[in-house]
Amino acid sequence: MAKNIHPKKTWRYNKEFKLKAVKLSYQYGVKVIEVAKALGIHESMHSRWRSEYRDGKIHGDNKKRECINAT
Repeated sequence: MAKNIHPKKTWRYNKEFKLKAVKLSYQYGVKVIEVAKALGIHESMHSRWRSEYRDGKIHGDNKKRECINAT
């Protein structure tokens, strides 16, 4: 079996980024898939964030996302 020599990158998005993504998708005439593509995230991840927003789990802090190398 082939060995993967490049570590898989896992992105962690902070709550501020998630909040902005969710608010963009709640604008009139904007689709979730359009926002997800524009931000470079998967549509299902964005939908999960919308659910978390509705449940009150997302509030703002800072804008950056950090990269974590997972093996």
